[in-house]
Amino acid sequence: MGRKSSVTFEMVSAAFDGLVASGVVRPSAKAVRDYLSSKALPGAEIGSLGTFQKHLDAISDRKISGDGVQLGKPVLPDDLTQAAVRAIVSAGKSAREEVRAEIDAQKLQIQELNDESVRYEQEFDRLNDELELCTNQKNVAETLVVSMTSDISDIKRQAQLDSKARILRQDA
Repeated sequence: MGRKSSVTFEMVSAAFDGLVASGVVRPSAKAVRDYLSSKALPGAEIGSLGTFQKHLDAISDRKISGDGVQLGKPVLPDDLTQAAVRAIVSAGKSAREEVRAEIDAQKLQIQELNDESVRYEQEFDRLNDELELCTNQKNVAETLVVSMTSDISDIKRQAQLDSKARILRQDA
């Protein structure tokens, strides 16, 4: 027969409930043992993991048989629940306001970028029209140069012919 444990069902149950209340969903025998060890006087005997597991099994059996133990679902007092709801609603409102402000800032930035895009598009169209005008003027100038070059060639040929005709008349 084993020795009598200094750990009682009530101690394990209280430690279990404390861990659940702190957010541990299903505390293990080791977690409950460590929790009680942190609360015990130095040098106090805590008990084996087997003892803790036996008590945890009993807690589980009580839950299954409907004795009121709820694993992972701590019940909060109404005033604490209402305070938590108010805090959540307030945090949600603040978050919505921050998101709305960010959305408004993004909309403003989008509008500024659209306005800038329109200005660039207008400048592009203006420069494109100017380029088209310059291209037309260049084409006209090239046509004039070709025409004048042809006229100059004709005038030179005519001048040479006139010069030869004068020389021939003087010789005759």
